[in-house]
Amino acid sequence: LSEMTNMTELRLGSNQISDIGSLSGMLNMKTLHLYENQISNISPLSGMTNMENIAIYDNKIIDISPLSGMRNVSSFTLSINQISDISPLSGLTNLTRLDLSKNQINDISPLSGLTKLTNLNLRINQIIDISVLANLINLKGLIISYNQIANINSLHGLTDLEMLWIEANQINDISTLVNNSGIGNGDEVSLTDNPLNTTSCTQHIPTLESRGVTVTHSCP
Repeated sequence: LSEMTNMTELRLGSNQISDIGSLSGMLNMKTLHLYENQISNISPLSGMTNMENIAIYDNKIIDISPLSGMRNVSSFTLSINQISDISPLSGLTNLTRLDLSKNQINDISPLSGLTKLTNLNLRINQIIDISVLANLINLKGLIISYNQIANINSLHGLTDLEMLWIEANQINDISTLVNNSGIGNGDEVSLTDNPLNTTSCTQHIPTLESRGVTVTHSCP
């Protein structure tokens, strides 16, 4: 592989790869799939500034700093790794799809400038504060299930939302969703396994349903 420097697409998912050093000279790469391997060191990817689509989920990755120069990338799938620091993603402002599910993330503030994001998956992490999501006004799909979130006020202005999964958190009050004028007919909201208060169960959920929203919940 080390001699194939003009390659623009490579798919090596579901193997037993642990060393990707031979990829370091492939600076023209645009699409790279290395999912379901045994990779921990992704430093050989650091020079791939033409990258547009990368899928490296289900590996053993902790450090994603080699990805920081991929300013053209539009889609990242980084789920099922051991990532806690996502600051290297802060400058990747062309991202439209980002999957960081099943990692060890608690600080999502580096996402604040990624305003082109339309789909974001942060499921199964250690997130409490989602205030930064207020900036991501183009989001259509948002999955933040299985975290430790109680306050969802930052979702008020995300009027493009079509799918919102926030199950298994610490949410009591969903009035923010009722006050979001963009959540309506054909949209989907999943609220199961949250300690919703009585008003949310008896008033807010019926209000959303009356607007044509499909709501799943655990209310009695």
